[in-house]
Amino acid sequence: MAELNENYVVCEYERGTTRRDFIREKVEYPEDRQERDDGFLVFDFGDVIAKHRKWKELLPRVRPFYAVKCRPYTPILKVMNALDIGFDCASKLEIESVLNIGVDPNRIVYSHTRKQVSTLEYAANNNVDLVTFDDENELMKIKRVFPSARLLLRFALYDPTAKYPQGLKYGCKRETALILLQLAKTLKLNVVGIHFHIGTESKKPSNYQEAIAYSRELFDVAEKIGFQMSILDIGGGFPGHATSTGKFNDYAKAVSEAIDEYFPESCKVDIMAEPGTYYMKSAVTVVACIIGKRQRTEEDAGTSLIVNGSSTWSNKLNATIDSEVYDKTQTYYDYYLNEGRYTSFCNAVYEPIQTPQPVKDISDKPTYSGTIYGYTCCETDVIILKTSLPEMDEGDWLLFKDLGNYTHLVTYFNGFKRPFCYYAIPDNCRQLRHVIEDNVTNHNEAFNGNDLLPEDLSLLE
Repeated sequence: MAELNENYVVCEYERGTTRRDFIREKVEYPEDRQERDDGFLVFDFGDVIAKHRKWKELLPRVRPFYAVKCRPYTPILKVMNALDIGFDCASKLEIESVLNIGVDPNRIVYSHTRKQVSTLEYAANNNVDLVTFDDENELMKIKRVFPSARLLLRFALYDPTAKYPQGLKYGCKRETALILLQLAKTLKLNVVGIHFHIGTESKKPSNYQEAIAYSRELFDVAEKIGFQMSILDIGGGFPGHATSTGKFNDYAKAVSEAIDEYFPESCKVDIMAEPGTYYMKSAVTVVACIIGKRQRTEEDAGTSLIVNGSSTWSNKLNATIDSEVYDKTQTYYDYYLNEGRYTSFCNAVYEPIQTPQPVKDISDKPTYSGTIYGYTCCETDVIILKTSLPEMDEGDWLLFKDLGNYTHLVTYFNGFKRPFCYYAIPDNCRQLRHVIEDNVTNHNEAFNGNDLLPEDLSLLE
């Protein structure tokens, strides 16, 4: 379990506390951290609870199964367990992590369509029997290793507008789905439901409606050949930015309308989903210290930054720079942080990082363009290639919002460790401390998580 360990403390905040004030306090009083200028994370459980409240309000028929891979740490899993959320696991370590906090195997879906035999054996030995598949080879493997599994057939709905489209890597084609259902019947395997994923942060809520409609067709075909279908898994893909509440409303409306049309309550089909980004993205703020500063003009940079009108780094980051926008006489300020692409900003590889905010109030100062670098010796450790900030000094702090999803992957490159984490809980939810710090294995032993949902608990902007 060492891979998932992290250094953290649990602390409380009063409702009405702003994010920046909370962070300023942790900058001023750094006793919890190993070094006072170490970067750190703030994980706001109030934000997670507010998201869950919104989910239950707008998608009351859809039970969320948290995608553990999004952020797999034990305090988060314990709170999700307390809220009676299920778990979407893709590996032995994830399944083990969830089982170790006392989650019933019936609340786990082994949602990976390319399964290592030893992991499939582990799932079988621990009664984690809800398993996805999407091709003939996987069916044969399941027949050999775990023939009593309850299976979900996963099909692909390829959406090129999604940030990370599904359908290229996992999920069968529609015409293949019918063949696989017949093969599963021949092999005497138990297919209990249909599963799809439209792609992370897809831009088209209507994709859910299309996929749910096709799922209905597959249900009808499966039932005709003798399967008793009882589960529809609509996957993930829901937006999770702090500013995406209205956008999520559109997705929830599309899903609810399609479910009511194709899977009314009278059909007694359990609807589940696998959100990760939705719950995690806006919950985490990364706070980093400026450990170095460079003043330059574009002429000073020479060809080290601009080569034939484009940046050598931008090519590697799938970004482009128009050299026309640079004023060769203007002053630029580059900053070097004690966080980077090998710790809290690993998602800089595939999505742009938002412009940070200074922790201190310097809003009245003029802004300057520049580059923000990470702290390893790797030339591609660039957090933001071009940004605009007031002039900062070494020792100042920057905060970056919306970095809770898939940003925990750490290589320890150059020996830099995982950042310290403050798990922040609203002061009227002290039960969460009991959940996190005590070894509570049953969510009902701790508190009824639904009792928290009517409150607006998250840190204020």
